[in-house]
Amino acid sequence: SISVRERTFEGEALTLGRGSDQAIYLRDRRVALAHARISLRGRDPVVAGQTPAGVVVNGTVVQEARLARGDVLQ
Repeated sequence: SISVRERTFEGEALTLGRGSDQAIYLRDRRVALAHARISLRGRDPVVAGQTPAGVVVNGTVVQEARLARGDVLQ
């Protein structure tokens, strides 16, 4: 199911994963404890996979990608 919640985060990076220490907690067992990290490179948000499996952006597995409005992370 899809869940939508708006929250404001402060800091140098936004972390995503199944670990309780991640800023965005994802319950899916296919997600690593520390799965991905989103940070700014200049003014552009960049997602980086934190595991060798990478992260899926717009249907493509990548280790790192610049993000744009409307991009889909899986």
